[in-house]
Amino acid sequence: SPMSLRTFSALTILSLALASCIKRECICPGEAGFAETGIPGVPLPKGIMLLGPKGTLELELNGTKEKVNLGPVAAEGQPFQEALRAEGKEAGGSEWSVQMQARTVAAVKKGDLLHATFYVRSVKPQEGGVAETAFVFERAQEPYTKSVTYPIRVTPEWRKVAVRFTAEESYAPGEAQMIFRLGYEPQTIEVGGVTVVNYEKKVAFAALPTTEGADRKIMAAPLPKEPPLPLRAG
Repeated sequence: SPMSLRTFSALTILSLALASCIKRECICPGEAGFAETGIPGVPLPKGIMLLGPKGTLELELNGTKEKVNLGPVAAEGQPFQEALRAEGKEAGGSEWSVQMQARTVAAVKKGDLLHATFYVRSVKPQEGGVAETAFVFERAQEPYTKSVTYPIRVTPEWRKVAVRFTAEESYAPGEAQMIFRLGYEPQTIEVGGVTVVNYEKKVAFAALPTTEGADRKIMAAPLPKEPPLPLRAG
């Protein structure tokens, strides 16, 4: 429910804020909120692709670019051939200080049902053991109105993430953008298989698949502990 999501979001922000001094935005899903599961057996209609023809490779660095190396890498055994590897070299002052992003290539109307899917994995976590990003869909200029801000703890194995949300505003092509935040403590993550589809108002919100339940559990799970140092004899 929206209330439980707000509670989860507040706890997430608190735990992350305690873990580092990176400035973070509030987590702001669309007013429709999120349901837990899709409806089995309900086929999705044909949607409108909002990401350009290169898919994941449409994403480009923006912000303090010198803090991150971004480039394509081969993806073995995945339903996509290439991913983008983002190697953070130094901490960002805020999670939005550097990010990879792409503009929409089709129009969106307020209230349209949007669905993002992508795969993520960590290659090298931060010094504290966590790796993270956040998927954002927003207006591409002031006041950067958010339709969704979806934080993700990135795990070492490839994991598919599905995010469903409602457009907060109407946009002509290019007036909105899709973002992955990168302004964290130094870490290396990979993102691949990115799609963002507009189903307009052709389908029930609950019919759109979501991984929110699993993503919540991963966010709430304790970080792996460092093995204890061996005791000295003596």
